[in-house]
Amino acid sequence: MRIVKTVALFFIIALTALQSCTKDGFVRDYSVPDQVVTKVALSEEQEGYMKAGNQFSLNLLEKAFEGKDLILSPLSLQMALAMSLNGAEGETAQEIQNALGYKAHTENDINEYCKLLMEQLPNVDKSVTLKILNGIITDDDFTLRKGFTNTLRTYYYAPAEASPFESAQTLDRINDWAGRNTEWQVYPLLDNLPAQAVAVILDAIYFKAKWRGSFFESAETESRDFTDENGESTRRDFMCTKIEIPYYSTKDFQLVDFPYANDKLAMYVVLPRAKGPGSCKDLITSLQEDKLSAAFHSTEHKFVSVIFPKYEIKSSLKLKNQLQKVGIIKAFDEADADFTRMYEKDRTSGNVWIDDIHQKTVFKVTQWGTEATSATAVVYQAPVDDAPEDYDNGAIIFNANHPFLFFVVERGSGAILFEGVFTGGNGND
Repeated sequence: MRIVKTVALFFIIALTALQSCTKDGFVRDYSVPDQVVTKVALSEEQEGYMKAGNQFSLNLLEKAFEGKDLILSPLSLQMALAMSLNGAEGETAQEIQNALGYKAHTENDINEYCKLLMEQLPNVDKSVTLKILNGIITDDDFTLRKGFTNTLRTYYYAPAEASPFESAQTLDRINDWAGRNTEWQVYPLLDNLPAQAVAVILDAIYFKAKWRGSFFESAETESRDFTDENGESTRRDFMCTKIEIPYYSTKDFQLVDFPYANDKLAMYVVLPRAKGPGSCKDLITSLQEDKLSAAFHSTEHKFVSVIFPKYEIKSSLKLKNQLQKVGIIKAFDEADADFTRMYEKDRTSGNVWIDDIHQKTVFKVTQWGTEATSATAVVYQAPVDDAPEDYDNGAIIFNANHPFLFFVVERGSGAILFEGVFTGGNGND
């Protein structure tokens, strides 16, 4: 029995727009049901969860944005934190629950909500590749509580494996799982396992979508200037077209709705009217969930002259500081964290806490559609009003030649799968 160990649980959240693989790499005797879904059906209470989750997404975006390109997957982070919540106790659990906006709701209700998203989101549009898979791998002499593993199996469809973490084959096993579930876009995910790691929790989400009607495929590609917040310009390839598209504007921003496939999912682009230092930061700060949701639902079909860049963003983030700023504090505290519902205490001494949460993401926009790849690791340790428009021959001009925000959203539920800021190519990877 190991007396003092570092408990390292990695939530590997892999989001990719590439072709999905046929196997997730774990032996499973069950799978997420393949349902016929025309719309994600949320109860009134679950709609509240969704709004709270989207507010959490905006809070996180504000805390994470530092003036450079940024891409996040808030839905994956919320799933990982919800899974972690099932192992947390006391104030540690309460802080996670509050930050996510779930507050006084029961854990069972939260799990049911996450299960519904896992079952229905991937089936809402069969022309879009969107899949969610989970798994657990533990050291063969470390024991998770049965209640914890049963909950993750029941609500998150997460099978479990045991493997000796001293063996290099375990690291290969983890990296193979991540690689095959991201079409090898995330490989290797981990260069090594901490010497005293004992468990890895895996979550993979796939995303691949073409634009509806392929409206950008016939767009002209032009080299134009993109001006960042500091007034510096770089040449980029822009997709230029005139189309009828959902559009909304205020004195602060313009918004266009780029639909995917069968119009069940969309990318909303929010372009600040202001230019220069702080324009995106100020807009993010001003956006609350109700304001953003209202903007999404206020679009009207307009004839728009769209000038939009092709771009690719890579982000590599450590989210501990940002999550502490939104209220998750004790989970990262060596002395005060309480994850005693996760593991059998007789198998390790000392406390267990989260060291940090890592997320790596790639997001690519082309004339074809959208591609994305992301990986997140949660590491636990133990001791051991409208403004006037410009028009182009009757078309409103939407010229995204300066920094903007974007959100990939499932329309029926309002779930934000991805969110980010494009500033001109100065990523933070």
